Amino acid sequence: MTITILIIGLSFIAVAFILKEENAKFLLSGYNTMKKQEREKFNIKAFIPFFKSFHIFLGISVMLLAFVIKFLVNDKASNFSLIAYPLLAYIYFFKKSDKFYLDKPPITNKILILVLSFITILIVIKMLINQA
Repeated sequence: MTITILIIGLSFIAVAFILKEENAKFLLSGYNTMKKQEREKFNIKAFIPFFKSFHIFLGISVMLLAFVIKFLVNDKASNFSLIAYPLLAYIYFFKKSDKFYLDKPPITNKILILVLSFITILIVIKMLINQA
């Protein structure tokens, strides 16, 4: 379980350092499918530092949270945190990323937030049912 926590946390941190402005049009999901004129309406220069700091924080916090829960509660609860916490964090991430669109953000951001919220609710319900 310790190895899993480290792999997940360090993966989020690695993602922070992989994405650069030069490779964003190849690596950044959503941005890589935009037409050139759509990309010009997205502030990639401001987005990259936000992306980097978010993923570094997510990597560190997911490891801390999972280890604390592992030692205070149990492995099962720690596994749950490794799933639910990043989903909740990405809901926040996508909501905050709306401000980097110079125009209004695409509807896909709202749809993604709804889908992630729904998945998170289902996971919580499943966890609660398994606890009973």
